[in-house]
Amino acid sequence: MHLQFLHGGTQYYFAIKSKDEHNRWSNISNVANNVTAIFDVTVDGMGYLRPDNPSSPYTNYLYDKMNFYANITNRGNTAQQTIINLEEGSNIISTQNILIQPGQTITAAFINITLSLSGTSVPYFIKATTVGGGTREQYVNIPVINITNTLNFNWYNPTFDLNATYNNSQCFSTSCLPTARISPLSSINLYKLPIIIQLNQSFTINSSSGCGTNTTCYWDITATGYKVWRLNTLPVGNYTATITAGKYSQDSITINRSFEVID
Repeated sequence: MHLQFLHGGTQYYFAIKSKDEHNRWSNISNVANNVTAIFDVTVDGMGYLRPDNPSSPYTNYLYDKMNFYANITNRGNTAQQTIINLEEGSNIISTQNILIQPGQTITAAFINITLSLSGTSVPYFIKATTVGGGTREQYVNIPVINITNTLNFNWYNPTFDLNATYNNSQCFSTSCLPTARISPLSSINLYKLPIIIQLNQSFTINSSSGCGTNTTCYWDITATGYKVWRLNTLPVGNYTATITAGKYSQDSITINRSFEVID
């Protein structure tokens, strides 16, 4: 026997009588009763947090990691097997399957999720789906920066700097390497962007450089800016310099140049 159109959270009583072919009725059966189920699982308190806990202000870059969380509450009267999805845009990127008891609240946490979409407002959803209760959701919007589509990165004076020749006194006083110039292509501020210098041979950096003696600078970019590395005296020879802007090889900009040091 299948009953329809019952109200959730209501106690119903059932008994059975039967009749034979001679139209004789039986006694009434024992009485069974039960409360119909309420399916009500909710999602609230969604938030996110960078696991590396950067100081403010900071920028979320493509391929950064992020933790997402939300509270899932069973407000019904029956245990619910609940499928909890984290979605990036329209893509499911992580799933949990949890049994939630009546009145129980659990925190669903998605840890070290790679940000793989970029934009000024990328939506992330946490959705909870049950068999009888449908789907509930919350979402947050996160700005995520794609370096290759955001920066203009080149040598400060390409005509003069490329394939230049220096003597060692120039190297110390004016920097063997030219100044790298970087600017956002739109009105987006970028914080703690790594800028890395490399040479094809061993080198050291003079402490008067903008980054001190470090080969990596973490640069806050709010307008067009310049970065200079002053190299200590280099042996006579030919060099190739590479400067890279970006945290990840999949999303970075690299400029190269050659120069020669003479006596």
